[in-house]
Amino acid sequence: MAAIKDAILSGAIEPGDQIVESRMAQQLGSGIPLVREALIALEHQGFVQKTPYKGTTATKLEPKQIREIFQLRVELEALAIEWAKENVTPADIKELKVLIEKMILIGIANFGFYQATPILRMCWSVWWSLCLLSL
Repeated sequence: MAAIKDAILSGAIEPGDQIVESRMAQQLGSGIPLVREALIALEHQGFVQKTPYKGTTATKLEPKQIREIFQLRVELEALAIEWAKENVTPADIKELKVLIEKMILIGIANFGFYQATPILRMCWSVWWSLCLLSL
């Protein structure tokens, strides 16, 4: 599943591209059942869409959907930070600063987002664990 997801996130598989299970299995050197299972998981995560009698495609979002997702994320992440502030320690702040510096070095400002994604996930992990402490 990771290889297919990485291909979608990196743009190797573009939004709307058809994903043929047999071709993907051959490219990955795996069996069709494993690719099928991965596509089911990716469908649940929103990365692909299955259409009866048409197959599987990489999810293509309309500009309105992208705006709605970002508006929701802004609200949720602001709330998470408010909750996290109640539990943050100097060590947590130091960890977040190190992660942010790594993202800057990778070049997130220069569209290096794909390379910075694992570090960004670590930041979110710290934020969410801190905000869960306040529940």
